[in-house]
Parts: sequence; structure tokens; C-alpha cells
Amino acid sequence: MNTTELGLDEKRNLIEVLFTEYSVMNFTNAGDEKYFFDWNENLSQIYN
Repeated sequence: MNTTELGLDEKRNLIEVLFTEYSVMNFTNAGDEKYFFDWNENLSQIYN
């Protein structure tokens, strides 16, 4: 996913979506560390 041309509001919305997805996945698949690392990687791409 290329987020370099997104504005700050779009990045915030995307972070909220990713965080919501992570929260749901974390609830339904507790201990799924791979999903957490995938999510963490997505989050770091947004800020870079």
C-alpha cells in the first residue's frame, strides 16, 4: 500500500481502520502474533 500521497486526515482514518481491524482480530484470534506484526508493519509504513 502506498500512502505517500495521503494527507494527515486520510492517514488518521487509515490508522483507525487498521487499529479497529487489529482489535477485532486480537479478540477473535488471541495470541496470533503474526497478525500483530503485519499490523505493526502497516502502521510503520503509514508514518514513513
